[in-house]
Amino acid sequence: NIPVLFQQLIKRQRKRLQRSGRDGFMRGTFQRLYELEDEARLLHPRFTIAVSQPGVTKAGITGQQLALLASTEVYVFETAHALFDVYCSP
Repeated sequence: NIPVLFQQLIKRQRKRLQRSGRDGFMRGTFQRLYELEDEARLLHPRFTIAVSQPGVTKAGITGQQLALLASTEVYVFETAHALFDVYCSP
């Protein structure tokens, strides 16, 4: 939910400014965040959640590991409407 995402970012930024007097932006400004919020209403965002599993090999993955990753993929899609990528060793 993009509007909720932006509201959370704005809320966090306000709290940071109240707490420390500084913004948390490494690049951009608070004003630009508001501009992005307006622009986002016209966009169709796509999200991808990626995990790295360096101890897992594609050739040696077990059925239980595949079942866990598959159920995670379904959960990610149903809750966030996002794609799910897994990175592992060959």
